[in-house]
Amino acid sequence: MKSTFLLPVGIGLGLTLVAYPVQAQWGKWNSKSSSSDTTSSVADNPWSTPNSSNWQEDANSRHLGLGLTTSGFIVGGRWEVANGAIVELDVVWRKAFTKYQRIEVGGIGRFGFTPDAALIGAGIPVRGILRMHDRLEMNFELILSYTRIIYNESFFPSSNGFIPSLRWGVAYYVDRRVSIGVNPLAFSLVVGERVDPFMTYEPGIFVRFSPM
Repeated sequence: MKSTFLLPVGIGLGLTLVAYPVQAQWGKWNSKSSSSDTTSSVADNPWSTPNSSNWQEDANSRHLGLGLTTSGFIVGGRWEVANGAIVELDVVWRKAFTKYQRIEVGGIGRFGFTPDAALIGAGIPVRGILRMHDRLEMNFELILSYTRIIYNESFFPSSNGFIPSLRWGVAYYVDRRVSIGVNPLAFSLVVGERVDPFMTYEPGIFVRFSPM
């Protein structure tokens, strides 16, 4: 189980090492391409389409984020554990370190549903955000959550669980305050009372809104 959990950790670290130099180079290209652009139309109309640098600067200037994520709950190698779905709501505080990078920390509510049980929990998400190009950005995410596992059969008592999750995803800004994205790499480890630890794969889609 330890070696299985180390696999997504290794993938995440590898993507991080690749992302920083790629992101830095893209930032140089975009800076050159946008240096001759004017921003008068953006100042006159804040809802107009700005140049690439203004999209990210505007996104990083906002400090409150709200998110909705839906994902699968796919269990590998454990026939006795049913697959299901996950819905998450999160509120985060956003802090920019540069024009192209920021961190997000907050709280998350996690609701899972399978044919055998319901998972209701809360946790702390920590995200690192890197600008890729124009309206596109990637995120690396760690979530530590407490979960209450409620079985459908009354014969099995409810139990407490701890679920650390690792994710990598990309998001696209459809509006200066709204982005949509996918998490193609998302893994969780479920451990708890009377629960043999098992790994889940949770690919999902999300919508995020930053009002201020």
